[in-house]
Amino acid sequence: MINKKAVGESIILFVFALFMIVIVLTGKISLYVHPRMNIYILLCGIYFIILASSNIGNFRIGHTHKTFNVTLIIFIIPIILVLFTKNASVNANIVKNKGVNMSRVSAEQTNKPSTSTNASSDSTKLSSQNASNSNTQSQSSVENSQDTVNSIPEVDNVEIPKGLIKIDENNFMRIFNEFSANIDKYKGREVEMCGFVFRQKDFQTNNFVIGRYCMICCAADLQIVGFMCDNKKDSSQLKDNTWLKIKGKLDEVTYNGEEMPVIKIEHVEKTQKPENEYVYPY
Repeated sequence: MINKKAVGESIILFVFALFMIVIVLTGKISLYVHPRMNIYILLCGIYFIILASSNIGNFRIGHTHKTFNVTLIIFIIPIILVLFTKNASVNANIVKNKGVNMSRVSAEQTNKPSTSTNASSDSTKLSSQNASNSNTQSQSSVENSQDTVNSIPEVDNVEIPKGLIKIDENNFMRIFNEFSANIDKYKGREVEMCGFVFRQKDFQTNNFVIGRYCMICCAADLQIVGFMCDNKKDSSQLKDNTWLKIKGKLDEVTYNGEEMPVIKIEHVEKTQKPENEYVYPY
């Protein structure tokens, strides 16, 4: 006599194990968790295979309880969701309520009083509306994002090559932190990078952020991290979430009382979204 309960349990465990292994091997897992978690997910998949295999001996038992193990519904639900939902990458509209981080500053710097949101004469002038409601909302977004990024571990001994500085997903966070901490060392250096357009409500038409999504652990903690850009031309036609390749020179600006890097754009062109949109702090 076939023990249908045992067979059903093993099938569910096998399918779930296969699901976990496949999303790691195909790279789809990167949409949900940090790559560091891949090895643990693979080990879980192997464990479920062992667990399902150990149940094969119960397939033929004379007298069995026919009650289905309701706890296996936990494994059925994600399988159903994967089969009937479409994988989609995140966009700026999903995480915009967390704000955008454009600098890595200490709590002391964040709390410094400021009478203006414009840069000094030696820096790029960045306009910001004087309306208190707009400034309060923008400041809140920056502070909220800063709380998350401050948990990112510091990276020491960052080597920036001479000549053109090319920023990609492999060095984005290291260079971002280095520029924010030591902007005076890099003023005037030429920078090239790809990212998507994101704006705060108080930006002028020639200002936007060129950003990437930073994942510390999983998709739940995603936030936008990027560089302020100052374009000589009107950039209002560049919509949010548009992917660009830009080249320009690094400078410094003060925005909402925080000193941060700014890229003075010399060349900009639209580009394709990269296969992996995320950057990682480690």
